[in-house]
Amino acid sequence: MGQKLQVVCDWDDGAIEDERLATLLRKHKAKATFNLSANRLSRTSKPETHKTQVFLTRTAAMEVYSGFLIGNHVQQHRSLLKIDTKQVIFMIAEGRRQLQDIFNQEVQGFAYPLGLHDGRSEEAVAASGHVYGRTTGLAGLCWPQKNRFQATATTVSRGKHFWRAYEAAKACGVFWFRGHSWEFTSDEMWVDLENKLDTIRNDPEAEWKNITDLPWEEQGVR
Repeated sequence: MGQKLQVVCDWDDGAIEDERLATLLRKHKAKATFNLSANRLSRTSKPETHKTQVFLTRTAAMEVYSGFLIGNHVQQHRSLLKIDTKQVIFMIAEGRRQLQDIFNQEVQGFAYPLGLHDGRSEEAVAASGHVYGRTTGLAGLCWPQKNRFQATATTVSRGKHFWRAYEAAKACGVFWFRGHSWEFTSDEMWVDLENKLDTIRNDPEAEWKNITDLPWEEQGVR
């Protein structure tokens, strides 16, 4: 048997449904990165809300995400294309700093809010100490990456062709899926996710990895 398929996943936003998600990930010994906006993590017992989404408080988040990696989703969750360069630089760097203080771990991953990015934001992500910047694009066979600050996942957690992409990814060695826990709005969806996690765990040709375990130093930057 050759090298195993490296399976990685990340999840955006920090919604309260992450508590159920984290429990499932632990159950199936899956590794994951949770991309968070520091300003959405309330310092009080009253959680922040946005439309229909409710976010974890800082106290709850520290428990929910224990044992997982934290990624930066910008200090405030907003489009980086609509603010000036000085704000872009500040919000990216400050988001990383605050998350490192809250979770007492180095934050290396970055996910662009809404997937929107440009040269300014890519440069700011690199300059502030992140290893990669993940967009919302999908690459199919996602490795190697042409530009690690325009990184793309293979598919999404609820993708129609999830398993087709999974098998195809064995040719390139990396399968990366991303998602949002708040998208799981029924028990059937949660059962489907658990079945995926269980299948991956028991696949002798695959192994769970953190995104930062991937050989990013070999990837291009333009």
